[in-house]
Amino acid sequence: KEYGLFYEDLLMTTKPTYEELEQRAKELEQAEEALQDKNEEYEALNEELRSSVEELQAATEELQAQNEELQQAEAALQQEQLFSKSIIDSLPNIFFLYSYPECKLISWNKRHETDLGYTADELKDRYVMDFHTPENNELIITAIKTVMEAGYGSAEDVLVTKDGRKIPYFSSAVRFESKGKLYFMGICENITDRKLAEEALRE
Repeated sequence: KEYGLFYEDLLMTTKPTYEELEQRAKELEQAEEALQDKNEEYEALNEELRSSVEELQAATEELQAQNEELQQAEAALQQEQLFSKSIIDSLPNIFFLYSYPECKLISWNKRHETDLGYTADELKDRYVMDFHTPENNELIITAIKTVMEAGYGSAEDVLVTKDGRKIPYFSSAVRFESKGKLYFMGICENITDRKLAEEALRE
């Protein structure tokens, strides 16, 4: 009998411990389930991240390819510009390109510098009338108007060098349009020899 009472007392004292263990087991199971859910969520996020990284890498590679193509195009354009410049510089006459209606010098060749005595910095953005005598301003204005209206034109005039010398030239020009902007460009031929020959014939 004493043994039986002792056993019952033992069961009573250990029963709450079993209940606690059972509760803890359930809590542990719930925690494991929550952890599993979190792991699945993290895996989904990692998969999205990997996908984003792959898209970013693909976009970066495409951008690099486009950049290489752009660099090649720029290099080709520079070569073309250098080639065009070399052709213009080899002309035996003055070459000019003016903006319109501003009439500012945009491009020229070496002959323009050497014949009139100006440096490249001095020629940049020069007004067209800067190279002509004041008494011929009306002639030049009319000639430019003709070029812009008809598409081409020519005129005989005197150009003034930096040191004040006056040289007879025959100029021909055409209208030119690029990217919505208007220009006129052409050449000026030194006709000093022709003028001297004409004077000799008259004498």
